[in-house]
Amino acid sequence: MRSYGVRVRDGAVELNLAEESVTTKIVEIGASLREGLRSHRMGQVARDVVRLLQLGVPPEEVAYLAVKYDAEVSEYGTTHVLPVIVDSLAVLDRYPGLQAVVPVLQGMELAADSHVRQPDREILARADADMPAPELFSVLRGLVENEKALEAEALLAGAIESGVQSSVIESWFYHLCSDHFLGFGHALIYTQKAFELLGKLGWDKAGELLPALLFGIVNQTREELLPQWKWFSLRLAGIDSELSEMYETPVRSANDNEISELRLVLLDGSRTEAFDALVNAFRTGLARKSIVDAISLAASERILRFDPAIDASSTVQEGWLAVTHILTFASAVRRSLDRFDRPEVLKLLLFAGRFVNNAKTLDLRIEDRLSLGTGGERMGSLAEVTDAIAEQAAQEAITRTIGYCTSGDCQAELRAYCEDFAMSDHSSKPIVVGHLIKTCRVAFEEAQATGELTPILAFVKIAASPIRQRWITRFAHEAISFLEHGKVPRTLT
Repeated sequence: MRSYGVRVRDGAVELNLAEESVTTKIVEIGASLREGLRSHRMGQVARDVVRLLQLGVPPEEVAYLAVKYDAEVSEYGTTHVLPVIVDSLAVLDRYPGLQAVVPVLQGMELAADSHVRQPDREILARADADMPAPELFSVLRGLVENEKALEAEALLAGAIESGVQSSVIESWFYHLCSDHFLGFGHALIYTQKAFELLGKLGWDKAGELLPALLFGIVNQTREELLPQWKWFSLRLAGIDSELSEMYETPVRSANDNEISELRLVLLDGSRTEAFDALVNAFRTGLARKSIVDAISLAASERILRFDPAIDASSTVQEGWLAVTHILTFASAVRRSLDRFDRPEVLKLLLFAGRFVNNAKTLDLRIEDRLSLGTGGERMGSLAEVTDAIAEQAAQEAITRTIGYCTSGDCQAELRAYCEDFAMSDHSSKPIVVGHLIKTCRVAFEEAQATGELTPILAFVKIAASPIRQRWITRFAHEAISFLEHGKVPRTLT
């Protein structure tokens, strides 16, 4: 509540009733909101968000406060807070006025949950970036490759301050994401979301946002250097000298059979067959949009094939959250095709293909997989779809979705329901809510891009399935297994 200045003069109590300036109020409320995030007081955060909206602050600017907080305090750099905020903002048109607090709070809660009482992390002063952009990137890339996270962050901050063009810096990030398959695909996903957000809010936010993103990229695991990826690294090195030639190959359109065949190889072929199929597509000039269509549809089907018993198991690390990344990474690669006009984008396609193919160990047995038939003679309705999801009846939900969408254009109403479902209190853990939000947006975008219903069905299966919300038993199992028996945490991929 507002407090007033008080003084006693000549025996009279005087109150200062002058209105504070809007600017002063915004600053004070912003400070309160930040303290609410740090202390994980979501009631306080919600009230401060509404206060800012009442003062006319655009919801995108309010939501950005969580992104900025994440950038400043996250120990290892940018986290899921960034993509969850960006994807939540995509539904603002359905949440006018003060109702915008609902999508805005989604990323806010994740920031609060992830960084409770976390102090601001160490950040070096901006480094001198007075050199031509190509030379600057060469130095920056060397710092990243040698895992000099603080120094790389400082140099990027200097480059932004010195006025290097936004398009140049964006290309730097895509280059770095193609150098390695980073952090289960997070680096590319975060990069795409960061530049989407800057496109909404303006480049003046870049100095606050991008250095933390780079810091996170340096700290993320280089997956392709792990033992189980060694064969992939060797194959990738073997075609590195051909990337430019393959990229310049005249592009030809694909027919439906080619996309279907590539999708099936990625789903069921050996790792060598999947790699060779993609390289052959590059060499023969198959349109990259068609290649990513096949990858996206395969990723969607991988979700439809996912064995929910794996998510419930305390003996393995994979689960629903892991399998969603296959599709969200494929979507990020699709967006890269328009943003990164370089031969290295082929490496991103290979990363995505490997990601899909490697996850076949998470599939249900063939006889246990859900039916993707036509929905039968009886058409489904949105009410039937939502009832099936509420009842956690995955097969019924998919069948009714197919029927509902067969009867007409279902995507607007169904998408609105799924977006609301993802942001509802159906799930308790912020990280689970965040993955539902991200996957929901990607599913409908990929359905539009591919012209197929499969990505939407993938999200419907997730929504209609039990999702593990707590992992304490798994942590306990892993601790005993590691310390008593010397076994590292078990992974199926």
